[in-house]
Parts: sequence; C-alpha cells; structure tokens
Amino acid sequence: MFTYVGFVVLDTNFAAVMHYSSFDFSLLYCVEKFDTIYDMEQGEKIIVDIYDFDKTAIPYDSALHYWYWSMLHCPWTLVLLPFQLFWGFLMVTKILPVPKFKKIAFNFVKLVNTEKTVKKYWDKHEKDIYDFFKPENRDPSRKTVLISASPDFLIEEIARRMKIDYCIASPHSKDNGHLLGKVCRKEEKVRRLNEILPNVEVENVFSDSLDHDRYIFALGKHCYLAKKGTLTEIDFDKEIATFDAKKKK
Repeated sequence: MFTYVGFVVLDTNFAAVMHYSSFDFSLLYCVEKFDTIYDMEQGEKIIVDIYDFDKTAIPYDSALHYWYWSMLHCPWTLVLLPFQLFWGFLMVTKILPVPKFKKIAFNFVKLVNTEKTVKKYWDKHEKDIYDFFKPENRDPSRKTVLISASPDFLIEEIARRMKIDYCIASPHSKDNGHLLGKVCRKEEKVRRLNEILPNVEVENVFSDSLDHDRYIFALGKHCYLAKKGTLTEIDFDKEIATFDAKKKK
C-alpha cells in the first residue's frame, strides 16, 4: 500500500492530477491548461495561493462535522459508535496518537455509499463556505492550492465545486475509510506540496492556526490569519516569535 500523486496529460489543453492508492486510480480533478505542466518542466515557477480548509474556509472541522452528519442521516452506522467513542477518548487522553486514531476513525464509510453521501453532505453545507474562499473572490492570476488534514474523499468534492486548481488532503480508502498514508498536517503539508509542485512560489497563505500551519505560513510572501471568515494580514516572523515565547512561559 502506498500513495502516489503525479500528473497525467489528457491532451494538449488539459492535464489532470491523479491519485494512486491501493492500486486504484481516481481522478482528483482537472487542472487548468497544459501550460501549467509545461512551465513546471521548463523550470518556471508557478505562483500560488495556499488555503487551509477546516476553520479557515469553513467555520468547523469538516471531517468531524461529516461524521456527525453521517451518523444522523445513516443511522445504521451507529453500530460503530461505542468503538469510535472509546477510540476518541483514548486520543483525547493522548493514549492513542492522532495519526493512529485517524487510521480507524472513518471506518463507518464501509457501511455507506461514500460518493453519494459526500455529495449530499456538500449539497447541504456548501453554503457554509466563507465568501473569501469562493472562486469569484479569489485572484484568477494565481493558482489556488487547498491543503487539508481532512480525508481526501471528503475534500475532493468541495474542491471541485470551488474550482480549486490543486487539492492536497489526507489519503483515505473510500472503501473502508482507513488512512493510507500520513495525516496531511504540520510539516507533512509542505512535503506534499513540494511533491506535487516542486517549483512553486507562494504569494499568499490563509489559515486559522498560527501554530499548526506555521510550516505553510513560512512559505508565503503574505500571511493571513482567518477567524470566522475575517482575514487579517500578519507579520509571520514577528507573530510566531511572540507565540513561541508565550508558549515557553
């Protein structure tokens, strides 16, 4: 089992990012223009804006919210609830590490039609997306990269709807919900970005967490802290130094 992300050329005008996991190809979504791939091959930098998703582009943790929603709309999945609550307790008390918890937290998807339930979920909750993240409010001169710790089977759908150019999320099996690689958080976000876009220039970074997303913030020329849909530009070096100093006290 391994996860591989690469580029597959469909024709001279379009290319697609492909996600290879468990020996199964699945299309993430189309990327605009073959010129993007050509520029990468020629060594030209692609200028991008990076967005976190949970509590940045949307008010809540979408993975947890989707879990609640699934339990409510697919009540037969409640058979797994006692086990999930137990695993959750172990995670909260730090007996079970977050990555190990996420390997099993979404095992309820084996009891549902994941594709259909995810579409129904976003049909209901797409309206919760903050305005600044919507395609009409983003700068079309730069590519948009969405990087999230939430499961790829959940994030891919909203990425398509929001016309995101590149979507990077935690790789999960659509069949049983198991985590297939590392959780896409902290340093892993940067590693995955470099894997997919090795020659990239980051203009703007948007996130709600100065601590967890310090690694992607460090890449940006301009950094914006997102709180309840409001963006505040910050001096990252100054803010993170102050944050770390307070943390040591």
